[in-house]
Amino acid sequence: MNRRVCASVIGMAVVCAAVAGMLDPLDACQAAEPTTAPKETPTTAPAKEPGVQSLAHYVKVIKTDKDPSVVLRAYTRACALNRMDPELNSVYMRRMLLLGRPRAAYTSARILSAQDADAGLAWAMIGYMMGRSNKYLDALTATARALEFNSDDPSIMNNAGQLAAWFDNAKAPPRLGNREKRIMDKLKDKFSKSQAYKDAYARINSIYVDCKKQRSTLEGRLTTAQNEYNKVRTEELTLRANIKRINSQIIQQNKKLEELEKDLRRNRNRLNVVDEMGRYIYNRRAILAENTRIEREIENAEKKKIDLQKEGAPMVPKIRVSTALGLKLRKDISGYSRSLKTIKPAILRQLRWDPPAVDGVFTAETTNLPPKIRIKPKPTTRPTGSAAEIAAGKKLKIAKLYASNDKPNHARAIILEILEKYPKTKAASQARVLLESLSPESNVP
Repeated sequence: MNRRVCASVIGMAVVCAAVAGMLDPLDACQAAEPTTAPKETPTTAPAKEPGVQSLAHYVKVIKTDKDPSVVLRAYTRACALNRMDPELNSVYMRRMLLLGRPRAAYTSARILSAQDADAGLAWAMIGYMMGRSNKYLDALTATARALEFNSDDPSIMNNAGQLAAWFDNAKAPPRLGNREKRIMDKLKDKFSKSQAYKDAYARINSIYVDCKKQRSTLEGRLTTAQNEYNKVRTEELTLRANIKRINSQIIQQNKKLEELEKDLRRNRNRLNVVDEMGRYIYNRRAILAENTRIEREIENAEKKKIDLQKEGAPMVPKIRVSTALGLKLRKDISGYSRSLKTIKPAILRQLRWDPPAVDGVFTAETTNLPPKIRIKPKPTTRPTGSAAEIAAGKKLKIAKLYASNDKPNHARAIILEILEKYPKTKAASQARVLLESLSPESNVP
């Protein structure tokens, strides 16, 4: 029994030592602190909860360490204990802002804004992140909430000035909440005195003013081109209608001339028609009078036809000119319309989103990326020992099967593979013998 007890004690000691070796370095630092105070009985002082102690330790690491990766690791481990702790999220958000990593603190800012803890800085962080994501209405709402708590931060004023310029120049102003409207109206006097707000507002507003000027100029050109095209098109259609009318009248005159000439030929043929007695059948005097009338009508029709041709001749080049000018104006109208669609305020190139300051200390967002970790490829090792013998033996069996079935090329390829990968195995020696039997003149490695 004593031997079993001793073995159990030794086993527990080994387990405790292994667990101590696996402790987190941050916890190990805390556990390594010496305790020289005399022990107190449980009735005089209650024991501290280990979770609270660990959380306080991680909060201390977040406050003091300057390495963002260490801070992030400590925050991650602290979240496993109590993710919704206001002090933890506030300390982490402030530390990341001071280290120039505001994006890493967005989740903490969301938690704090829902808890109304450190709300001014949290809402400013949310407004900054929404602005960076081009969600301007959400950014304006969050920034207005931040101004309710802190209206002295130039960074927040800069962001608010940009968003106010966007809001004032929007074609269809988005709907802003009543609380945000009251805040913005209340701070109008402060906005007029803040240089950061005025500079940001003027910078973005000037872009919209330039766009409005360009749009106005293009719209004027488009309207002029459309009016000219309508005028040219009306003239072209009028000329084409007149040409159509003239051509129709000329066709009618040609038909009339054709009928008159037909009647004239018929009458001339009747002049010499006689009966059996040699007498004229038709009244020559009446026929001659009728022919005279027909000839006058032919002359009048010819004259009218010539007049119509003279009237229509100058219209043809005018139609060609109007058609060409209409094509050019249509191209201009299409170009102006496309240009109008492409005119958009290029505010993205002028927006400058500033993360909020922490207790008056402003830190710009860093652009330095962490160095890439290059993983070295593992060296390929050839199997040795029994594993190599087994693998080589399997391949040798296959080579022998190929050799027994009159397939020396397949057998030779497998044998060469055995000699290359497993040169020190017994199967390799047998493979050399088999290779010599397949091709005695071949070089054996």
